[in-house]
Formats: sequence, structure tokens, C-alpha cells
Amino acid sequence: MAAGTILAVDALTSLDIPVPLVLIIALGTSLPISAFVFRKLRRTINSDIEAVDRERARRKTRSPK
Repeated sequence: MAAGTILAVDALTSLDIPVPLVLIIALGTSLPISAFVFRKLRRTINSDIEAVDRERARRKTRSPK
């Protein structure tokens, strides 16, 4: 999506940006944007993982071997 947007801007303005550079720019802009957009989801997943880890630790301390 980001690469397509950059290519569209390139076509409209006739800047002649090489495709590898377009891909690098798209990747460089997509990573921070996705980190911001999916922040709540990432926090939810991390808290779920922490809950599972706590439960495993609790079970491990309770069950003798």
C-alpha cells in the first residue's frame, strides 16, 4: 500500500524514483506507522502472554515432581 502510494506520487510528479528506493522508503515509513497503529493490540497480546506465564509459574510451583 505504501509503495503504491509512493509510486502514484512518482507518476503524478514525474520524479523518476527508482523502484528499490520506493520499496526502502515504503518499508521505512510503514514500520513506525504500524507500531503506532497497532500499539493497543500489542499491549493486549503482551498482557495475555504475561497472564499465561504467571499461570504456568503458579502451576509449576504447586505441582511436585
